[in-house]
Parts: sequence; C-alpha cells; structure tokens
Amino acid sequence: MRNTLSTAEIKAIPTPKPFQGAVTHFLASLYGQTIGNPWFIGGAIGIPLLMYFFFAVDQPYSDESVGNGNVQAAIMVGMACYGALTTAGWGACVTALGRNSGWWRTLALTPLSFPAYLGAQVVSAVCQAGLAALVTYVVGAFTGAHLTALAWGATYLLILVCCLPLAAMGFAIGQVVNEQAANFILTMILLVSSFLSGMFMPLEQMGKLVQDMAPYTPLYGIINLVRAPLIGWANTFNWSWVVNIGVYSTVFIGLAALLYFRKGRTER
Repeated sequence: MRNTLSTAEIKAIPTPKPFQGAVTHFLASLYGQTIGNPWFIGGAIGIPLLMYFFFAVDQPYSDESVGNGNVQAAIMVGMACYGALTTAGWGACVTALGRNSGWWRTLALTPLSFPAYLGAQVVSAVCQAGLAALVTYVVGAFTGAHLTALAWGATYLLILVCCLPLAAMGFAIGQVVNEQAANFILTMILLVSSFLSGMFMPLEQMGKLVQDMAPYTPLYGIINLVRAPLIGWANTFNWSWVVNIGVYSTVFIGLAALLYFRKGRTER
C-alpha cells in the first residue's frame, strides 16, 4: 500500500496563501475576543445605553422635533458616538501596548507581517466601533428615536469615519504608558472631552466658561459633524468643525508616528 503522495497530488491540495490565511484567522480571532470582552460590553455598550435611557427615554422633551429627527434621536447619536470613539481609542491603544509586551517581535516568527497586523487591527477597531454604535442605534430605533432614513445612515457613517483620530490618539498613548495608566488616561480624556464638547448635554444648558472652551476640545468638531445630518446641514454646518477635526487628527497621527519611529530606533 502506498502511504506517500506524489508531487502532483500534493500540489493539487488547495491551501490558502500564508498572508491571506494569517490575516483572516487573526482578524476573526481578534473580533471574536472583543465581542466576549466584559470591558467592551460594559464600557462601550452598557454605559452609552445607560446614559441614553437616563437622559432620552420617556422625558418631556424626547419627542420634540429637531431637524430630521427628534431630541431623543439627537441624544442617541451622541451616546452611540461616545461608545464608538471609546472602542476605537482603546482598540488602538491595546495594539500599541503589545509592543511593550514583546508581541510585535513575536510577529516576526509568524506568516503575519507587521503591516498586515496593523491593517487587521485598524479594520477590527472600526468594526468594533461600528458594532458598539449599531447596538445603540438598534435600541434607539425600538424606544422612540426618530430620524429620516438618510439621517440614520449619514450619522452612522460619520461616526465610523470620526473614529480614526481617536484610534491614533489611543495608539500614541499605548506607546508611552502601561496598561493601567493607558486605561485611566484614555477614559479621562474621553469623558472630559465628551462633556465639554456637548456630547452628553447641549452646550446651551452649560455655563459660559464651558461654552467658550468647547470649540477647542478634541471632540467638539466630531460630535457637531456627526449630528449635522440630523439637525440639518444648511442651518448648522460650520467649517470650524472641520478645522477642529483636522487639527486634532494631525496632532494625534503625527504624535503616534513620532513615538512609533522613535521607539523603533531605541529598540535596535
């Protein structure tokens, strides 16, 4: 009995390319771990939903009309945005923390190249952020949040796009501190910036000092741009939002790149 395969038979066996197989397996594993992560469920989904129910559901102002939706929808969009930004920032931070643990060196021994690893992490972070926002949107749709079909889609897509600057910020933070410090710093930056930008409650209901500070905070441009399709582009759009996003994106991406290459030189 012949126990070996011929060269032709071996070549005929379908095998995935190492690069594609490694990326697909890694991305699926990473995404699966995130869905079952208590921090993701509690921090990125639980807290935004809790604040949504507290501030938006069954309130006297919930059904008041606001542009292409109602007040409840405006609050829902803000909570979904917060959950998505938190997810994207922490996901990128975890990627950077892997450098301190030696995980990046381990990648050199696998079929997964480092550029592919970073690409998979970016895709995973955006997918996770999208899932966090989607859960809030679904709950909002069944509890009284009303938007036009275009506003539903536009606000959701803008949330995903605006996650990129926060991912860069998380990547920068993860390269300079340990996990405990990174978690604290990232959480505080997001909480304080969200409050000062009007993500949790309208700036008109806050003091003059907060209103004066808001345009200079990292999330001011993001939350206003995300809510613009709901409130109405013609009546609300301001180029200062784009400038705010552009400036902070440049700072975060530049800082992340600087720290990445500087740390790379010290590791040689």
